[in-house]
Amino acid sequence: MKDRQGLWEKALEVLNIITQHGFEAFIIGGAVRDFHLRRRIHDVDIATSASVDEMKTMFPKAKQLSKHFPTCLVIYQQEAFEVTTYRSENKTLTADLLHRDFTMNAMAIDRKTAIIDPFGGKTDIKQQIIRSVEPAKRFKEDPLRMIRAVRFMAQLDFSIEPGTHECLLKHRPLLEQLPAERVQAECGKLLMGDDHRDALTYLFCCDIPAFFPKAIRPVSIHARKHSYNYDMQPLITAEERWAAFLWLLYGKEAKQMPKKWRFSNRDKQKLIVILSFAEAYPETIPWNKQLIYQTGLTLALQVERLHQWLYDHTKKERFVYIQSVYRTLPITSREELRINGKDILATVPLIKKEKIGDVLRQLEHKVVEGSVKNDRQELVTFVKEKLHNER
Repeated sequence: MKDRQGLWEKALEVLNIITQHGFEAFIIGGAVRDFHLRRRIHDVDIATSASVDEMKTMFPKAKQLSKHFPTCLVIYQQEAFEVTTYRSENKTLTADLLHRDFTMNAMAIDRKTAIIDPFGGKTDIKQQIIRSVEPAKRFKEDPLRMIRAVRFMAQLDFSIEPGTHECLLKHRPLLEQLPAERVQAECGKLLMGDDHRDALTYLFCCDIPAFFPKAIRPVSIHARKHSYNYDMQPLITAEERWAAFLWLLYGKEAKQMPKKWRFSNRDKQKLIVILSFAEAYPETIPWNKQLIYQTGLTLALQVERLHQWLYDHTKKERFVYIQSVYRTLPITSREELRINGKDILATVPLIKKEKIGDVLRQLEHKVVEGSVKNDRQELVTFVKEKLHNER
């Protein structure tokens, strides 16, 4: 098992502090599952019988994260732990674990690292099964758990237990209630999972996207009408996999959809560019100096990887070509021009300011194609002659 330096030991020390004050305290959730699987542990959550006020007495700097939930953020030796009062009405560990999403996440560890497993989580992990205790209740408590089950398929290479699967199919309409950003967070983790292929196969075979929140719900799932290989291993970055996923959902409408999801403006623009290429060039992208310059090296390679995955062809030489052309470009951005907007204004004081951008674009084009050198004097001469001829 690996974790951030000392994270696990510090979590056990927090348990000790709480139990020494007469309360129960256990590590719960994904950290216990990963401890049992000997996977890397990124964060540790703790459940306790102590109330929020009692936690603040033990940890004076603890902060309640929301007035609606009894969870405190406890900073202990520079590590952050979310410590939550048992959420069940009975205020017992077993009752609290019953409300966890799946048996593999419904285990706890005490301060002596003994595993408490009232619902057979260890057995299900051994059998590589995703199972929920009373799945109908669990899915009604939080419909996102249905997508989370598929995400765990991608991350752990587990399968969904038949009873949980049947219940998931029955309760899919509940997904419509979810905010799009919560669906997006789970889908993002699914796409980057090592075993995403089987998870995507399951997602589409069960028509789960047909029950997504209205804003992001496909009218007709594109992947169900076409044959695709869901193995996204050739797609290296999250942007490429998201572009592929949006195409599987929406087909040629995909480039309109990043605005409906909750991407950052930067990611939104990148996805629109990648998907626009996929739509515009169903055969081969006609890469040349201008197109590679305008797109940029990183984005051009992303575009090409998606295109080859989408249209099922592998041509490594195209990546070599893009990189070699990019290396020969005299400039790779407007900032590298030896002249800027202020220089143009100084050279031609009467020029309309709104025209300066057009002149810079023409300069970029000429320099990239090689008809004008990226030399300050030559650029100034070109500007003077061009504007003189346009009078």
